[in-house]
This record gives sequence, structure tokens and C-alpha cells, in this order.
Amino acid sequence: MYVFICHASEDKATRIRPLVRALAYLGQPVWVDRPGAGQGGLGLDGDFLARHEIGGIDAGERWAGSIQEALRGSIVVLGCLSRALLAKMDVIRDELTYADTNKKLVTCIVDDLRHRELDGVRAGLLDLSLRTMQTPVLDCALLRDALGELERNGGRARDLPLELRSEWEALEQLVEVIERRRPEPARLRDRDIEAAARTLAAIPVGPMVHVSEVPQDVVHALAVHLNTPEKARATLDQARRLVLAAFPDGFTEEQILLQEAELPVPETTPPVRLWTSILRTAGMKGRRTLAALLMTPCSRWALRNPVSTEAANAFVGSLGSPRLD
Repeated sequence: MYVFICHASEDKATRIRPLVRALAYLGQPVWVDRPGAGQGGLGLDGDFLARHEIGGIDAGERWAGSIQEALRGSIVVLGCLSRALLAKMDVIRDELTYADTNKKLVTCIVDDLRHRELDGVRAGLLDLSLRTMQTPVLDCALLRDALGELERNGGRARDLPLELRSEWEALEQLVEVIERRRPEPARLRDRDIEAAARTLAAIPVGPMVHVSEVPQDVVHALAVHLNTPEKARATLDQARRLVLAAFPDGFTEEQILLQEAELPVPETTPPVRLWTSILRTAGMKGRRTLAALLMTPCSRWALRNPVSTEAANAFVGSLGSPRLD
């Protein structure tokens, strides 16, 4: 399920291209009308489009029909607001109004448009002035530079210069808003594994972590949203793949992986008891095993509430600096 990019063609080269590349780097499949080469396109090559699941209008497809079908299939419509877009009332009426009516609309500002300039922009029930507090301003040139640095330094966002790091964090917050709209967890991709392995490598193997140390907001969110055997098993499978990528040689799979035989049967165990047992067993295996469990796409989806997201991020961060009692 993808993010539909609603934008003005005038913004395509300078603003939408770096934004789409940054979203792809953060694992967001997107749909944008002309992502490839050719007149009016983003100029992204076919390998990049396939690797990052970027969709668009294929040659020979009807424009209006393709746009409507893509809007219906999206999880979110990202309205990239700019002065150029505000001049296109047909786009506001046909795309942004549809998205707002269907509770899919997320907005950002991609040029020097001021929030106050959204006052009075209306189309039917859509009133953009009501969204000003929820609309971040993104400097797409800085995002382009931040992405270049991340590709050079191995993805270490913490090492970015302050200006670039602040811009990248603003994009990550926007992605968190998008993730909270997903009706189902995302699948695990190679990029997720690579990013998690870098984070987990900085976390020591021990000492063990008792389940009582895990924030209750985290336990509650996992139990509420990953409350079926299918979702629980999908999370465990994703965690296994992250752990295998993160651990050095010298550990057997029995020592670092969550084995289903060690856990209660998901079909007959209440969700709170099941997830308490999963977290307890993970903490006994090692700090990386527990962190990996919370870094899976399934867990991130379950922890999409801002309170539980913050609690989980802080907890995983604390695993890298264990107290020496």
C-alpha cells in the first residue's frame, strides 16, 4: 500500500524528486504520476523504481482513470502544498478534496509558502486553513543534501550536520504520521534489515532485560494491535530476520532467536499474556533480540500512537547504554 504524491508539475524536478527519493530511502512505497524518464518526469531509473516500489502511470494508460484508480488504492494522499499547487483548483478539487473526504489527506509545504496563505483555500468541504497546525514545512533541497550524506556515511542520521539532521527528523515525523494511517503492518524489506542491523550493532548483547522494564504503553500497544496469531507470528518472523542480520558469529540460533516452542500458543493465549511472555523471553535472550522485536515493521505499526512510539524509541535507545549494577 502506497503514498499518493499530489503535487504541482512545476515542483517536480526541484522539490518532488528529492522528496520521493527521501521517502523511498525511509521505506515508503509511493505513487507519482510520471516517476521515470521523459518530458515532465522525475527522471528516476527503472531499477530504482522497481527496488523502491514506486508506481506511476504506464505508457498508454488513460490519465484521469489512472489518477482516480491510484487515489482509491492509496493509504495516504500526501498533498505537497506550494504556490504552484494552490493555483490548480482542479487538483485541489479532484485530489485533495477526495483525500480529505476519505480521511487519507496528509499535507506538507514544499516551498516558501506561508501557513497564513492557506487561509481561504477551500473546495467543497475541504478547508486547508484548518490544517495549518498539522502541516510541516519541508526544505527539499536540504532533504536532498541530507540523503546524500546518509548514503555516504552508512545511514547514520545522528552524524548529520545540525541543519540537515533537523530537516531529516521533520521528514521522519511526517513518515510516522503516514505509518499511523496503515490498516495493516508493512512487510519486511531488505532496506529495513540493513537499517536495523546498523542500529542493533551498537547495542550490547547483555545484560538481560526483565519484562518489567518494558514500558507498559509498549506492552499494551502490541497486545491491542498485534492481537491475532497471524500478526504475532508475522512479527516473530520479522524479528528473527533482523536478529540474524545483526548478531556476529559465535551465537547459535537457539541463543538469540525467539523459538515458537518457547512461547505460549498464540491461538489459545490472551494477547496481553502472550506479548508479556514474548517480551520476557526476548529480554532473556539478549538486548539485541528484544530491540529487534520492537524494530520490526509489524511492531512499528502497532506502536504508531505517538505516546507508544516515543516510549518504544526511548526504551530501545536505553538498551544501548545498560546500567552497570
